[in-house]
Amino acid sequence: MKALRCKLVIVLSCWSMAAGCGPSSTNSSGETEKIADAYAGLMLLHEQYRLPDPGRDSLLYHRQVQSLLDSAGFTREEFSAAVERQLRTLESSRQFYERLYTALELRKSKPNILAQ
Repeated sequence: MKALRCKLVIVLSCWSMAAGCGPSSTNSSGETEKIADAYAGLMLLHEQYRLPDPGRDSLLYHRQVQSLLDSAGFTREEFSAAVERQLRTLESSRQFYERLYTALELRKSKPNILAQ
């Protein structure tokens, strides 16, 4: 029992040191908000195109995605990298998902979900 407790203390110590050595959460709340808002817009746009509709084509979808990213100030690569940065630490992930939830809730009540 004593050996198990000693191993547990060592494992927990190593884990806490490793967690502390990870990349710091340097994301500003403004950056998190900007990324989460763009992500929410992309999610809602994707939902509009999820079901097959003969009147919608993939070219229009890609143009709308690019327009949304342009209005948020991102290229596709920059946006992907920004989302990855948001998900690197537990704290920045939590902030990102909280803001994403808020952005989706705000947009849910609006008739035109692409207006943002």
